[in-house]
Amino acid sequence: MKQVDDSLVEKIFTRRTQKSRGEKCHS
Repeated sequence: MKQVDDSLVEKIFTRRTQKSRGEKCHS
């Protein structure tokens, strides 16, 4: 169960990082 949580957190973190990077690139 903990592994699934880690995977979910990693996915959300990656998505957030990608969004932040995209915004920075656009800027």
